[in-house]
Amino acid sequence: MSKLAILNLGTGNLHQGFPFVSVSSQSGNYLMQVTGHLPPIPELLDYYQRWQSIYHLLYQSRSLGSRELPNLNRQEDSSIFIHDTDLTHASEEDLLTVATQFKQCLDQWLNSDGFQQIERNLRQEFNFHDQIRFIIQTSDQELRKIPWSIWQFFQDYPYAEVALSALEFKSVRRVINPAKQVRILAILGNSLGIDVETDRALLENLQGANVVFLVEPSRQELNEYLWHQAGWDLLFFAGHSRSEADGETGEIYINPTEKITITQLKNALNRALKSGLQLAIFNSCQGLGLANQLSDLHFPQMILMREPVPDRVAQIFLKHFLFAFSRGQSLYLSFREARERLEGIEGEFPGASWLPLIFQNPAEMPPTWNELSLGETTIMSNASSNLVATLTLYPSSSSQNESKTQQYFLSSEEVTVIGRSPECQIALNPMEYVTVSRRHAEIKYIKKGQEAGWQIRDTGTTNGTLVNDERIEGWYSLKSGDRVTLGYKGPELIFEHSALPTTVFIPVSTPEEEKSDSQPPVEEKADPAVEQKEHQPAKQETAKKEEKSDPVGEQQQQEKDNKAVEPKKAEAPSAEVSATEQPSTAEEKNATPTSQPSTEAVEQPKESVPSPSPETKQATTKTEEKAKTPTPVSSTSQETVASSALWGMISQQEISHLPCSETINALAFSPDGSLLAVASDDKTIKLWNVETGEEQLAITAHKLAINALSFSPDGQIIASASGDKTIKLWNVETGEEQLAITAHKLAINALSFSPDGQIIASASGDKTIKLWNVETGEEQLAITAHKLAINALSFSPDGQIIASTSGDKTIKLWNVQTGEEQSTISTQKSIVSALTFSPDQQLLASINDQQWIKLWSLTTAEEVLSMAIPTAYRGVTALHPNGQTLASVVEGEKIAIWKI
Repeated sequence: MSKLAILNLGTGNLHQGFPFVSVSSQSGNYLMQVTGHLPPIPELLDYYQRWQSIYHLLYQSRSLGSRELPNLNRQEDSSIFIHDTDLTHASEEDLLTVATQFKQCLDQWLNSDGFQQIERNLRQEFNFHDQIRFIIQTSDQELRKIPWSIWQFFQDYPYAEVALSALEFKSVRRVINPAKQVRILAILGNSLGIDVETDRALLENLQGANVVFLVEPSRQELNEYLWHQAGWDLLFFAGHSRSEADGETGEIYINPTEKITITQLKNALNRALKSGLQLAIFNSCQGLGLANQLSDLHFPQMILMREPVPDRVAQIFLKHFLFAFSRGQSLYLSFREARERLEGIEGEFPGASWLPLIFQNPAEMPPTWNELSLGETTIMSNASSNLVATLTLYPSSSSQNESKTQQYFLSSEEVTVIGRSPECQIALNPMEYVTVSRRHAEIKYIKKGQEAGWQIRDTGTTNGTLVNDERIEGWYSLKSGDRVTLGYKGPELIFEHSALPTTVFIPVSTPEEEKSDSQPPVEEKADPAVEQKEHQPAKQETAKKEEKSDPVGEQQQQEKDNKAVEPKKAEAPSAEVSATEQPSTAEEKNATPTSQPSTEAVEQPKESVPSPSPETKQATTKTEEKAKTPTPVSSTSQETVASSALWGMISQQEISHLPCSETINALAFSPDGSLLAVASDDKTIKLWNVETGEEQLAITAHKLAINALSFSPDGQIIASASGDKTIKLWNVETGEEQLAITAHKLAINALSFSPDGQIIASASGDKTIKLWNVETGEEQLAITAHKLAINALSFSPDGQIIASTSGDKTIKLWNVQTGEEQSTISTQKSIVSALTFSPDQQLLASINDQQWIKLWSLTTAEEVLSMAIPTAYRGVTALHPNGQTLASVVEGEKIAIWKI
């Protein structure tokens, strides 16, 4: 869940200062507001104007094509103004020097006395890994030109992104149309001297999108399409545009003879907003005037460029934004990734990463791609494939940006090229990775018969490509977890792939059932309508300038066509759905809950889930009742069911629930299960009686939000850890503080008591594990454990091993006496958030960020069982030591106590 901060700069300006500045932040139900002030700083405007002048001169001298009409007379065009009249030539060095001076000036201003308390509170409220939407409210057009993303705050919080907003706003009431696809109205305006066909191709290749192209439309045509009753989700413009120098108004050039302002489309845009329009992308020059006018309409969110933008910069930004956004990443993180990717081409296009901006209506929540399409997922470039593959780039120890990793999705339809060239699908920073070739390696997806997978090859580079430290020759087949290194001591990328859960796994049969081979398999009758949909390609609407047909009539016909030809996509079944999909066969009725499974799991692929009939509902009820007694899994079948979703093994029996009013960060059961400790953003620990639901104790524990809890083995002490980098031990009976330890350099994320209660282990965002003496608070051992922040810890029952897990998607086992690494388990496709050992120390249970419980064999380091947590309980989850009881936060409304 993302967090929100809104910085309201009030009605001041850079010349007179800002006498009243306020920042409010929201994290779940927790709200914070702090006030301050900012002094005058006219030199900040001077620096930006000088940067702007150098930027314009540099692009004029290089004749780099921008999405600004080339035949505009610059002496008459008030939007282009060279502020420094003595400036007659410019260079990249000049632009870089002024950019550095501008950033120093901005950071100095935001570090002034009147603003320090605001920033201090922000840093206390937010953690390093928080996704933060940071909205700056101002009506001052000079402030809107500032690239706020260069503020040091955003360098320190890699999952935060900034947006601009008007001072006045309100939500827009709109009708959500069940289109099942993202409906995009794409306007390809006057393209004199630029290439908008690349933009078109990027939109055409989007999966799960229904795109209507208007090529150089007339004002009347554009107006008619905006009024269309079916509505649009996304409005896109590519072509020439400009804004007045005061930033108040802007215009787009829709064809060679017509330009139009937002005001001239006011009624049509209002209608489009009420019909569902949520996002506008103006991939064109100088969008601040357009944003200002659209904000008057309370437009939900816009993506624009603040200055003239070179053609290729616009295309590269759009490519990376659409790629990330359409694959499920949030709008803000997709925007940040695309913006930061522009740094890689600043050798050719200086200042490119300063150009994009988001303009946000604070009353609106940014949609995800899935929300725009009302549930249709497009996590892969090939919708018919059920495989997801990624490469994750981990920074080297010498990198200046050690905390940052980057994950790339691989296409199953085209070759993925890795290298330093900005044209590569995975473009690495040429300044950081100097030993990497421009086109270093290629990865492709192949399928031969029943065999399918990804292969990599070196392109003939001097430094070569290595997989697991071995140099490869020719095409090499990759396995999940392989380490790909580009040259010796070059950047390291981890390859991962997994099958999406597009099949529903049926509870395994008994030996008696296997003998009934004569029984024919139960088959569902195929739906002819579904078959027709699956075998007919989806149509794409295209409206060209020369075609003057009625758009409404065309659209109505298209909607009919879509109903007939819309392809069905395989969907990952939810726990509720899969629970109703168990076939009511004679074999199933005869099966007993205590039957031992066979060595083979039966799969039944599902493309869609039909609505259950009354008979099916009755059978479902019986199946659910039967599922309350989970089928045991024998040791002989554990390997068989590895990586399978054993839906029937989880009952949804809720024992009780507890109230929940704050954002919950951590839960912990007492050893006897009678108490549940709850830690939240309000910096308190609350102890609840699980049986009665009564609050036993409340402790105001830390200065910042609490991230971790752990009970001592005797249940007499509760330990807490926080973003304030401290560990505190509390008496469970009295609530008195027993011990406080200043433990780590960064926020502490995990705690675990040793079985004898003498040691407490802590793990932090600083990637270390530390062991502490509970009596004295002295450090016993420090282990530099992972490449990324550590999320969870667990001591083994004999106290000799401690398990840790991290954002680097590994679980590691450590010798408590020596600190030596014993073994590593790759979690492959997910980040683990909780760990616990089985009593016999043969298995390790984990809960991951996708809300799956997995069992890992400590003998083989392999996964032996996986179970999906029911959808209703997919929040912060704690597993009781008995391995049967869990506590989960349910949609921020309650804490449910339930059993497996």
